[in-house]
Amino acid sequence: DGLDSSELGQLMPLLTTAMPLFVSFFVALSCTTSVSLSMEGDTRWILGSSPLRPWDIFLSKILVNITIVIPLELLSVAMLAAGLGISGMDLVLLVAVPTSYALFTPALGMVMNVRYPRYDWSNEYYAVKGGSVSMLGSMGIGLASVIVPLVVSGMSPMPDIVIGATAMIVLIVTTALYIHLRGTRLYLY
Repeated sequence: DGLDSSELGQLMPLLTTAMPLFVSFFVALSCTTSVSLSMEGDTRWILGSSPLRPWDIFLSKILVNITIVIPLELLSVAMLAAGLGISGMDLVLLVAVPTSYALFTPALGMVMNVRYPRYDWSNEYYAVKGGSVSMLGSMGIGLASVIVPLVVSGMSPMPDIVIGATAMIVLIVTTALYIHLRGTRLYLY
């Protein structure tokens, strides 16, 4: 019926190796509506008339998402590491990979929302669900960026290198997204 201790012992290295991407999967599913410009709706003129740079607006919305996701991610990682006895390089990857996704997801959500804003909503439901292009796009890209490395690492003889390289690639793409947002001009009118 269940796994005996010898079968579980054989599964542990595989589980420990794949755990950073499993945690990243849930981080990539995190809510991107907290970074939504569309939430401003008819009051977007307030942001447009304030002495803030577009980057300040983007960064404030991104930081809301980060302050929600990263503490919960670190708490989850601590419980997983303690429960599964993960240490060393596996623990480093278990922290680094999901954290890279926690930085990537809101940046991607903001880029998508800047590209496809939806200001003409009649109630809050439509602001969240009506911006589905940006939400679905960012979640789809986020999930694909987790699933592809998971499959590749499963076929690789050195999965730790694949997972570490995934974190580096995600951080490079995240940096590019932040640079893009920093140079973006925002026309709220």
